[in-house]
Amino acid sequence: MLPEATTLKKFTYTDEIKRPAVPKKDEKPIMGLVSDKNYIVANAVENILAAPKLPPNNDRDYLKKKNFGKVP
Repeated sequence: MLPEATTLKKFTYTDEIKRPAVPKKDEKPIMGLVSDKNYIVANAVENILAAPKLPPNNDRDYLKKKNFGKVP
């Protein structure tokens, strides 16, 4: 149950970002739109030229320990 002191307000969007309108049923889609880009070859070239992902270095750095160089 809601307390009596609160008032309910209608929710409104504050930003003006909206989706494009739905096309009307009499609007025709763009036919014959052809791209000459070969996406398979472009993806292969992009992956071949990309730098390899290096694994994270999990080795402990013993030189930076707080008791390094001190006699045990």
